Amino acid sequence: MTVNDMILALYDKTGNPTDLSPFTYVAEVPTYDITSAGWTKCVALLNRAYKMLANWKTPQGRIVRFAFHNETFLWQNTDVVTAETATAISVDLKTVTFAGAAFAVNLYRMWFCNINGFSSLVVSNTANTITFRDATTLAKVSGFAATLYKRWFPMFDTQAKATASGIPVGQYVLPPSERRIITYQRVVNLTLNNQEVWPADRTQLFWDLPATRTYPMQYRYTDLGLEFEMSPKNSTLFKITFYGEPEMLTADTQEANIPDAWHETIWMIAAWMRKVQDQNTEEAAQDQSRINAVVNERVQEFERENDMQNVGVVCFY
Repeated sequence: MTVNDMILALYDKTGNPTDLSPFTYVAEVPTYDITSAGWTKCVALLNRAYKMLANWKTPQGRIVRFAFHNETFLWQNTDVVTAETATAISVDLKTVTFAGAAFAVNLYRMWFCNINGFSSLVVSNTANTITFRDATTLAKVSGFAATLYKRWFPMFDTQAKATASGIPVGQYVLPPSERRIITYQRVVNLTLNNQEVWPADRTQLFWDLPATRTYPMQYRYTDLGLEFEMSPKNSTLFKITFYGEPEMLTADTQEANIPDAWHETIWMIAAWMRKVQDQNTEEAAQDQSRINAVVNERVQEFERENDMQNVGVVCFY
């Protein structure tokens, strides 16, 4: 089904509401119009539904995912080295001043910092100071630059968002396609002879050990982003495979990048969402049941064919 087909089905199944009409009228004669407000609103609903389908969970606990939405790219972490050198240290030996620096306030909070071989967790920073959790054990810090690094890396889906965050390149994850990451599928350390980095349980404790830098053996996906159990060595090259949000539907002749048998579920979900929005609870509940029935039927069809990977559907509990 093209976007055009899905829009017409959505418009029909929602009862032809005026605000979703993809037509303009001249002398009461309707003309399909991709510049109309209704067309734009239908496409927005279809895109929301498409994203929902890409991570749909049935009442039985089954999650449907499409291999077409997997993507692999290379990513390398890069330490941040201050352009300025330390000029003073506080009496408690925890706050180091870098005269002339212009750090973003608290950008380095919860990062690790190394100065002349001493490493500690950063608890805060101002425009020209960095405060450690631990008192330094150094006789001298003046004249030394700071190296800043961390074990967790936030994710962005556009370069504009990454740039606006102020986080330096090499300290965040951004797929080249600029797609939002839903979950990581695989992480491989190419620097360490293609060593697999294994996913860790969310309840597993990762310790903030600033002095311990190695090639991480475990990772997890949290609100922080991509989190390793230890800070990776500088310039470690990783191959990352992730499952991401589907591409946006923008053209009337475009087709969703999923198997044809699943296309109708997009407009079905969009119609259900609209009925929920309109507080048409009875019909919305019926639509949701039908959607789950169709999803289960499609899953069973592909399982019977024993061809799940080839057709691009991955289902698991």
